[in-house]
Amino acid sequence: MANERLFIVRNAAGEEYEPADQQTLVKWAEMGKIDLDCKVRSTLVNKWDNVMDIPFLKPLLKEQVVARVNAQYNTPWERLKARINLKVEDISSNATNGLVKRNSAAAPTASVPMRIMALLTDLLIMFIWGVILHLTGAFCYKYDILEASNLFYIGFSIYFPTFLFYFIFFMYLNQQTPGQRFWGIYLVKMNGESYWMGRIFFYVVFMFGLGILNPLFLFACGRTVQEVLTSTRMTRIVIDPAKIKNPV
Repeated sequence: MANERLFIVRNAAGEEYEPADQQTLVKWAEMGKIDLDCKVRSTLVNKWDNVMDIPFLKPLLKEQVVARVNAQYNTPWERLKARINLKVEDISSNATNGLVKRNSAAAPTASVPMRIMALLTDLLIMFIWGVILHLTGAFCYKYDILEASNLFYIGFSIYFPTFLFYFIFFMYLNQQTPGQRFWGIYLVKMNGESYWMGRIFFYVVFMFGLGILNPLFLFACGRTVQEVLTSTRMTRIVIDPAKIKNPV
């Protein structure tokens, strides 16, 4: 059609293709002639856009996005650096590599090793916090700020509530503790809806009160006892090309 909008495509080498309509660009993308490194602009506007910013091209390039992200983070070292930098949350703002919390109800279940490593990471953090409290108590005892008979009770009354608060606060705020965030897992309701702090409170209480039954529950139904009792599920973060704005 004479009045149909035309586009110009420029590849990574700087070569420009002849003006073409939307249908032609779609065919080029399906053929692989248009890739993630191409730029596109309308013949009416002298402004180049990334192909992933063009709505009718973005769905056709998802496989290229996934392949590029996988290639970028295909080594244990690269994946470790991404976790150390806590990129899983940055990606939710379309800023980095696409490891996002997608449709919660459809997200894959977290593996047992990932759950164990996340818990050990959180326990290590709380162990460090306990060491800090111990050293603070030793300092107070050395300089006669507190008596020895009071140190244990004061330390316990501080450590135990903060231990519970650590898990409850972070899981309610971010759906994951720092340890779970590091290992790329997070908690969701079975139906994918949001949950309130009360559910997380009972989740944490059941986790430490009945956690000894978790191996049996994981073997029987693939979920821990606290997940079954609170109707939740621990899932893992995956690549979601729809969340990626400008892949690198």
